[in-house]
Amino acid sequence: MSISKRDAKFLIILLDIIILVVGYAVVYNHYNNKAEALKTETAGLQPQLQELRTYYSNLDKYKAGIKSAEDTISQDLGNFPTDVRYEDLIMYATNMQTKLGLKLSSLDFQPLTLLQEFDSLQDAGNGKYVPLTRRAYSIGMIVSCDLGYKEMKSMINYIASSTGRTTLDSLDVSYNSTTGSLTSSVTLTKYFITSGSDPYVATQVPKISLGRNDLFGTIAPKS
Repeated sequence: MSISKRDAKFLIILLDIIILVVGYAVVYNHYNNKAEALKTETAGLQPQLQELRTYYSNLDKYKAGIKSAEDTISQDLGNFPTDVRYEDLIMYATNMQTKLGLKLSSLDFQPLTLLQEFDSLQDAGNGKYVPLTRRAYSIGMIVSCDLGYKEMKSMINYIASSTGRTTLDSLDVSYNSTTGSLTSSVTLTKYFITSGSDPYVATQVPKISLGRNDLFGTIAPKS
């Protein structure tokens, strides 16, 4: 069977139309399915989007809260020294003796104890923060001394009003019939928080004269 050129052209045009329609249907269905999937995914993200919008609308409030928390934490950490050593405890007891008129008989030191380790952030400037591990320690001593009733009350107030987080853990008092005064044993503890890189600020120790080189004047001068 033969067909005319006119029919052949018509068939070619028809075939092109069929290919175009089939291709369009395939592409349309493909993108239509993707559009439906995106629509479903977008609908699922709407609650999260609304939550983020709520957060953003309260952004200034959150920033103010963060700044307030940072100031509070910084102030609280500032109440703790960055290091306390046994020489600091010695000077604390010495100053207490000088100011209150106590008569120290002995000092027994308690070991340094790690209480807690926690992570924090340190301001690195330009709105950036770096992680920092801090450790809280306690260190204490038992102070044995002779004192009167007035000095005992003054000692309690002295410890309670001390800076640098000092606590009075126990107080044992007995009457000394020989001296007529009170013999007291006081257990106190100091606390400090350090990152390990904080500089140590030593307690001021007054200068003490070491005396004469020739105490009894028995050394003959060199000729």
